[in-house]
Amino acid sequence: MKHIEVVCALIQNEEGKIFCCQRGPGRVLENKWEFPGGKIEQNETQKEALIREIKEELKSDIEVIRYIGVSNHEYADFKNPFSITMYAYLCKLVNGNLELTEHINSCYADVNEMKLMDLKLEGDCPEDYPIQPKRHTREFLREQAYLRPRTNLFQAVFRVRSVAAYAIHKYFQE
Repeated sequence: MKHIEVVCALIQNEEGKIFCCQRGPGRVLENKWEFPGGKIEQNETQKEALIREIKEELKSDIEVIRYIGVSNHEYADFKNPFSITMYAYLCKLVNGNLELTEHINSCYADVNEMKLMDLKLEGDCPEDYPIQPKRHTREFLREQAYLRPRTNLFQAVFRVRSVAAYAIHKYFQE
């Protein structure tokens, strides 16, 4: 089975929505939604490949902010089965208007909007996916604000803050 290593860009706008593209006709997974990106060429780093692919596919320049994760998936149902390893990076648009050259449609979408699209998330969820609250570093929690209330550290801080606020309130009421 042929194996391909690819990168994808999760290009985030000011509102926190992610740029998605709809694949064009005559391509594998035609009309499916995806995050832009492509194959990693020989002697090319993942970030170099991502910047090159976005420049080719969308005639735009991006800045790679940080690595998000990796996903492996086998497409065994095709005439020529293959497998991919996809490396995802959070990015932001630096220059250009994300002009479509290989895709037929595009939009910015949040997680709920992506669920309504024909966007199929492939691959296994890694062990360190942000669900288990006790495994996160403080730096990671600083970047992922929505996870803070779910951690023991922040719950303890919020309880102390609540008790202190109540004590101050009670003191000034008496």
